[in-house]
Amino acid sequence: MPVRSDSYRGFVNQYPHADFSKHNHESGRTSEIAIGMFHDIVAAMFVGIYNEDGSIVAEQNFDEQTLRENLGVIRVFPQPAIEIGIQNAIRFAGPIKLNV
Repeated sequence: MPVRSDSYRGFVNQYPHADFSKHNHESGRTSEIAIGMFHDIVAAMFVGIYNEDGSIVAEQNFDEQTLRENLGVIRVFPQPAIEIGIQNAIRFAGPIKLNV
């Protein structure tokens, strides 16, 4: 089980119903991405990257303004936000392992 930081705990406290998606990477690391919603619009995103032993590589929260600026949009919808999360996870953990 991964070690958790205040970044994770703060996100979960604010968005207790967020669904987390877990990804395994070729490096052996894992990543978790979650979207915090407010009235069907993305309000925040969490990205966590962990070593095989569960230690934290990085945990980041992205607020709505940061996501809007990265996407160049006024309203952030889930799929584009998840794509940003995946890009960040790949940057820290390497390619996502394909389940074959």
